[in-house]
Amino acid sequence: MLARSLALLAVFLVSCRALAADRTVYRCELAGVTTYSDRPCGESITVYSLDSTAVPAPKEFKPRVAASPVEPPQRAARPARAPRAASSSKRQDPQARECLRLDAELRRLRSRMRAGYGVAEGERLRERQRMVKERRRERHCS
Repeated sequence: MLARSLALLAVFLVSCRALAADRTVYRCELAGVTTYSDRPCGESITVYSLDSTAVPAPKEFKPRVAASPVEPPQRAARPARAPRAASSSKRQDPQARECLRLDAELRRLRSRMRAGYGVAEGERLRERQRMVKERRRERHCS
């Protein structure tokens, strides 16, 4: 399979060199703008012929074979979050608890909006987000 691919590549490169040897490039100046074309494009023409000998011949391809399969690098495990103390939320005043709830609701809405949605769903999410932000302002949440 590899030998066949290399043979096809060699034939392609040789045909490209043969095509390039026959190509003529025209350089034209129109209204102060330089243009390169494969056809005459104006009165002020400079003709160039491509030099295919300037392109080196391709070297023989030798694929490297790995001694053993390479395993992808392992991701570092995230450190576990410390659990929140349940008693601390009971000691908070009701306004602080409401602010935390509204913040969690905003995070959930933003996450849902990043996941993609349709037009109707997007309008509903934006309206809900507007209402939650308004409630946060009313309660003076920071």
